[in-house]
Amino acid sequence: MCLIFLQTHGIEIPNNLEELLPEIETCATLIATIQLCGPPEKRHLNLSVGPVLQVIQENIDQAEKSSYKLFFYASHDSMLLPLAVSLGVFDDKWIPFAGDLRIECYRDTIGDKYIRTLYCGKESLDWTGKPMMIYVKPKKRMKKDTN
Repeated sequence: MCLIFLQTHGIEIPNNLEELLPEIETCATLIATIQLCGPPEKRHLNLSVGPVLQVIQENIDQAEKSSYKLFFYASHDSMLLPLAVSLGVFDDKWIPFAGDLRIECYRDTIGDKYIRTLYCGKESLDWTGKPMMIYVKPKKRMKKDTN
């Protein structure tokens, strides 16, 4: 993505390379996705973002007991990309400068929890085109074996 760096800093790119930018960006995104997440048929997201997702999940689970209403995490695109892939919101495009991933928690009137994700300001949509809300199943408590 050194060509994007040149563009960003006002350095002229040769015309023959400028017309190749969309293809270069597509290939660079594919390579980064495979390096950070593994190939599509064998993702290794538990290695790249498993610990971060665990912290996020713990914060969601503890949200009602916590005095905090907002958790803010900052990272590089090398962490944001696998997070977006793991949540199913990655759009196969290079993450823009200051790209973001928001996870919002909601509770309905009967107490069920849902999360909504926004990636780079865009709400995730389901197959019908409606905003996607993911149901968060309550954790089952294990009964202690008394035998």
